Amino acid sequence: MHIFDHGTWSAYTFNTWPAGLPLGIAFCKSDIDGVDWYDYQRVGDLSHESVKAVCFNEGGFWIVKIATVDGSRLFPEGRRVIEIYDGDLDAPQDAYGGMVYDPATNTLSAYTPPAAVPNEITRRQLLIGLQSVGLITAQEAIDSSRGVGVPAGIQAVINELPTAALKTAATITWYSMSVAYRSDPLVAALAAAQDPAVPSEQIDQYWRDWSSL
Repeated sequence: MHIFDHGTWSAYTFNTWPAGLPLGIAFCKSDIDGVDWYDYQRVGDLSHESVKAVCFNEGGFWIVKIATVDGSRLFPEGRRVIEIYDGDLDAPQDAYGGMVYDPATNTLSAYTPPAAVPNEITRRQLLIGLQSVGLITAQEAIDSSRGVGVPAGIQAVINELPTAALKTAATITWYSMSVAYRSDPLVAALAAAQDPAVPSEQIDQYWRDWSSL
């Protein structure tokens, strides 16, 4: 199976709407070279004898949601388009719908949903996990396990809280918690404070990985 990756596509509009063009038409362009999607089809960049598929990014996985021979049925705003040569032209949706595309290897495979994200992990698991990814130092992890001090990165997040009451509550939580909740606002705040920010999907994976420590 040969696959061609046409990349991702983003919506755009005109500063001045062209005269004679009906209102309400949606447009998108290639994130690779800025070519309009309609022009891309007209000039023959899509084969007439291939499967065209639109992939949605779900939790970092590019999942095939629509697969068809007729590229004019697709509008890939915010999505990725791939083209499958020597594929199943008779029932493409049945053949490829729900599969996951890997841009790094340019391959399609069966999609296995990731494990559920634990609601909570223990304090021990959190400290080992934070240290393993460099969000706190080894000494800070050891000190925190003994109830000594607040790691610098955690303290910086607490310092940015808008009120004294919230800062106090967060500090007490850090010292007294026996479990850490994925939904705790401080988790998102700590992730956002990193450079670059840690995406939500990565935090979920941390929680999965750290729950087995």
